[in-house]
Amino acid sequence: MFGLYQSLSETALLLILGLGILGYQGKSADISKMLIAVISFFMYKSILYEGFGLLSFPDVIPGKYNWEGKLASLVLLVLISFLAFGKDWDGVGWTRKIQNKKKTWTVTGVLFVLYGLYALFYLSGRIQEDANSFLYQISMPGFSEEWMYRGVLFALLIPTAEAQKKEFWPAAIAITLLFAFTHAFRITGEVELTFNTGNFIYALVTGSAFMYLRVLSGSLWVPILLHAWFNAAGYFL
Repeated sequence: MFGLYQSLSETALLLILGLGILGYQGKSADISKMLIAVISFFMYKSILYEGFGLLSFPDVIPGKYNWEGKLASLVLLVLISFLAFGKDWDGVGWTRKIQNKKKTWTVTGVLFVLYGLYALFYLSGRIQEDANSFLYQISMPGFSEEWMYRGVLFALLIPTAEAQKKEFWPAAIAITLLFAFTHAFRITGEVELTFNTGNFIYALVTGSAFMYLRVLSGSLWVPILLHAWFNAAGYFL
């Protein structure tokens, strides 16, 4: 079953990290929210892997990228957000109100320039793909991943809205580690394990930047924009 072992391993890591967070939170811990986070994440992965081979999304948008899986994951994220948070999505990060505006945009600008220089000197000439690839990279991964990791999971793994300001760091660290792990660890259909250290370090650094801006700004829009730039900068430079 395509992607099943991969998804189970990633979900198991989230469960372990979630239990660690519960232990740290003590009396303010909410095991039901942690379980919702774990179940939501596994459902999210199952959609990306087309039900582990049991589903077959129509090839609406041609190309090598998983447009249909990412779009289906966005539909799932809408449902999860409604079921878990009702109509109040501010805690998930869907707010136009940017906190700490000056610092947020200063940090974002610095990271934008630094990654632009990285893309110019390291990625320039290496990425030669079509418009389909560019449009996918600038939209789908950032939108879907930020909503799942630094939106839904982050909101579920902090004890309360007030605690987001005081005790956010265990959830922030856990989600950043999970994000890096999912970009570096692979299990094939033959249960062959591979781990790409370079991918892990890259995802750990970029994921830390996205999480920092998520906490600093209180909004998903900022990390989504930066994530899009990180994915697409090589096409511009």
